[in-house]
Amino acid sequence: MGHTTLRPLLCAFLTCLVWIPATQAATAKPLKPVRQTVKSGKYVLNVVNDKKQDPASAEIRVIIRVTLSGDKKPIKPEAVYLENGDGGKIGAEDREDRKVGNEENTGLPLSVSPGYQSGSGGSVGVGLDLGKLFGPDGEYSYSKVDFKRTDFVAGRKLVVVMPDDSVIRVPLKSIAK
Repeated sequence: MGHTTLRPLLCAFLTCLVWIPATQAATAKPLKPVRQTVKSGKYVLNVVNDKKQDPASAEIRVIIRVTLSGDKKPIKPEAVYLENGDGGKIGAEDREDRKVGNEENTGLPLSVSPGYQSGSGGSVGVGLDLGKLFGPDGEYSYSKVDFKRTDFVAGRKLVVVMPDDSVIRVPLKSIAK
């Protein structure tokens, strides 16, 4: 074969090499976060899916909580983003850091708990939940992070940057299905 015959074949082959991976990346099925605990160095990363999120949404919400190993007190991350295979950053669409007591307010500011039991009868205690009445005033508890559904795919990593510049990198396949 001469140069004139090989050139079109080579061009067609190279075009396929570029086009096929690009097509696969564009049609990759988004992953769904699952409850998972990952240890990375001195940190423990807890990840859960937001079950209250609309499944038809264009975004996927991940709820994350980071603690030190052996300590239950959450630590607020400096940054949370996705990283593609080339090491490029894919920023979150939205991030909301929540405080203790900032849980969804679904009703009256009342709490119901078992009361003092005497003899054969029992009682129920009803009290005023000041956290619901006056709002959250606690310390940082967790972060809700929204990513484009099309970005939350296999081959990417969730990256959490901590205040001491430690970086937690977790493949999405290890925290999502």
